[in-house]
Amino acid sequence: DLDTGRGQGEIAGERLTQQGYFAGPLAAGKDGSIYYIAFDAMRHPALMRLVPGGKPKRLAEVEFNSRLALNEEGEILLAQPEVCENAAYYYDLYRYDKDGGNKKRLTHCGRYRMADWLPAGKGSIAVYNSGGQNALHRLDANGERVAVLWQGTQGEVISHIDVSPDGKQVVASLWRAGQGWDLAVFKLATGKWSALTQTRAIENHPHFSEDGKSVLFSADYDGFYNIHRLIVDTGRIERLTNVIGGAFYPLLSADGSHLTYVGYTAEGFDLYHLPLADNPKRTVKPERGSGALSPPPSPPVATGEVSDYSSFSSLRPRWWFPTLFVDDERFEIGFFTGGSDTLMRHNYALQYGYDVINGRSSGSLDYIYDRFTPILKLHASNYYEDLRNSDSELLKVRGKSSYQAEIVLPLLRNNRR
Repeated sequence: DLDTGRGQGEIAGERLTQQGYFAGPLAAGKDGSIYYIAFDAMRHPALMRLVPGGKPKRLAEVEFNSRLALNEEGEILLAQPEVCENAAYYYDLYRYDKDGGNKKRLTHCGRYRMADWLPAGKGSIAVYNSGGQNALHRLDANGERVAVLWQGTQGEVISHIDVSPDGKQVVASLWRAGQGWDLAVFKLATGKWSALTQTRAIENHPHFSEDGKSVLFSADYDGFYNIHRLIVDTGRIERLTNVIGGAFYPLLSADGSHLTYVGYTAEGFDLYHLPLADNPKRTVKPERGSGALSPPPSPPVATGEVSDYSSFSSLRPRWWFPTLFVDDERFEIGFFTGGSDTLMRHNYALQYGYDVINGRSSGSLDYIYDRFTPILKLHASNYYEDLRNSDSELLKVRGKSSYQAEIVLPLLRNNRR
């Protein structure tokens, strides 16, 4: 009950889109256009643009869970996943013009999960992820790394960054072991984080106001995700929405008169528009403390002697299956099996059969070495074929042996190969 259980009536915006299912991060253009990622489960995820008073327009197909940012010229910086070197799955950065055309890939196997433009064409700030550790990198306009601004440790995760209008700091949702998700500001001049919140709630999707004096964000202070505004100088937090489903990814207009956000209903996620002039702004005082649950103690684990990896230690077959072929001229018994080492560098399959009546063997062996590019494949097989006349009399037996070697150079992408 919104009136009794949460202290005020519903405050929700006007629904702008009717796509449902999923709508992702938002970015605002100088002309008031809203750019976002949409996925309606009917078509491929797409980069969308919504002009004031218009209808959503598909600009380009992108990958699910893509993240975007916009600069003063309207150029779109997109982080989306892509296959790397035919085996790994990393995020890379792409640049689009304001109409979704002239796509240029900036990084290859970059591991940049999200990024935001710096002002005045000074490049971007990107979140780098490797080995479970996050870092902040400064990149030039072409995606080349200029500097490592901060290197995190295990148990520190950055999410949803936004660069301040003056380009001097970055706000993010920061998770630290034992603390949970809080808002923090990274100052480029000092290379250090400063906490903006430290509560028991989950605070995410931070976005600076045009003047940099406040930060909009989504948080579940009372069990429902709503849009809030934090005044940086005082630390005061105001609630701007009071919805039933949830409110995420806030964008404040340049003059601060209205709010655009992604709202959740039974039909999925869509964009909403909320004027702020006539809506009460309720100050909230979230419960302070750690929002992270303490994990249960780990059970004792027996450890052995550390040694270099050896493929042969795990290469023997772990299974086999018997085979039996019987007809008027053949009684063949056999088996097939296969296996690989733990890292699947060596892969093999073996099939063998012995014909008891005719006293002959047949079978095949396939081997794949998949550690480097290109991939090596070997095949050997030997089978017998009985050739008979129309009276089923045996004319001759043909032995068929086959030996094959392949060099495979795969060219794999998310949606083609």
